[in-house]
Amino acid sequence: MNRSNNRSNIYSALSNWHDYGILSQTREIFLESGDDGLGSKHAVEFIKNLTMLESLNNNPIIIHQYNIGGDQSAGFAIYDAIKASKCKILFICYGSASSMGSIIPQAVSGKGLRVTHPNTEWLIHEGSCESSGTTKQFISNAEALKRNKNTMYEIYATCCKKGAAFKGKKLEEIKAILKRRLNVKEDWILDGQQAVEYGFADILFGKGQNNSIQNILKRLQ
Repeated sequence: MNRSNNRSNIYSALSNWHDYGILSQTREIFLESGDDGLGSKHAVEFIKNLTMLESLNNNPIIIHQYNIGGDQSAGFAIYDAIKASKCKILFICYGSASSMGSIIPQAVSGKGLRVTHPNTEWLIHEGSCESSGTTKQFISNAEALKRNKNTMYEIYATCCKKGAAFKGKKLEEIKAILKRRLNVKEDWILDGQQAVEYGFADILFGKGQNNSIQNILKRLQ
């Protein structure tokens, strides 16, 4: 086989890896919601990729996210998978961390770092659902939404305790502040700097020594 064919095969293999959202050698996973939002296929693909990297070794994993939000069940499946991981995780947000896309990064809290780019748009809200069918089905869906909303506030408040804006506040105080804010504004939109200030992220990419993934990774080792 000539050198040209070798290169062609390598490029084809690299393309296939990218199609599956994973780079195994550098232990990177790419999580993107697509234009229609996060769904079950995204969750299954992500969990497969995460499980595969975990099976290789316990070195840190880098997750790159562009996420406009989507199905809550899919989002919590990804959140739980990250939470259960034994590997340290560097979670980097690009462009959009909206709705469930703002919940998922919180899974690395305590065992990794949440990084946001300055122009990443963080959208915080209570979520919503569409319901059809019988009255009983509607009530069941409403109860599930309420349960998910309570879980969301618990996750946000726990992570926001790290933010300078909530310094010295107790968990229940932070929950109350978040609820009041979302009652005034259905969608609370933040940029990267604000996300760090309020505790939704740990690091603003590009600031000081946080100007490269390699430099930030050193903090996990």
